[in-house]
Amino acid sequence: MYEPVLSIDFGASYTKVARRSACNPRPGHPYDSRAEPVIIDQDILIPSLAIHTKQSRAPWLFGRQAAELTPDGKMEVFQNWKASLFHSQNNKDSAAAAIVAEQFFRWLKDKLETAGVDVQKFHTRVAMPAFKTFDEQALLIARCMDLAGWDSPRILKATEPHANLLGLFSEGRNFATHP
Repeated sequence: MYEPVLSIDFGASYTKVARRSACNPRPGHPYDSRAEPVIIDQDILIPSLAIHTKQSRAPWLFGRQAAELTPDGKMEVFQNWKASLFHSQNNKDSAAAAIVAEQFFRWLKDKLETAGVDVQKFHTRVAMPAFKTFDEQALLIARCMDLAGWDSPRILKATEPHANLLGLFSEGRNFATHP
């Protein structure tokens, strides 16, 4: 039995999410399952832009809503927060990016659940750049997701070049066979 998987490509410019349902291949029969992109706010690409509006009604905006907003002078705009999240040294930008990441994963979880995806029933794989400090960065992402209400023991890491290459060669399909 292969568990259902939710894949998050945590790219610099965009975040993309796809899901694959569980499968139980029978002996001698291959199982072919396509990963389906999850549409959030009418798009499969989530712009990596965050706006802290400081308003109680909607304190944080992400995705298309953030990209289409013209912020006023009171709002904080985070355009390159993912790069700041992966700084090799802690500083005010990396600390702010960790706060943005937690809020982003809280927003993403809510958007996925609104789209009918119960994130607690999926193994979650997050594809990230393969930095030398990948394990530390993966722990940071897992902690941000945990604080945002994700089930952190089910978060698996995948390096971006490896994940992208597999997706390219498989055309987004998942193949499994039972001997």
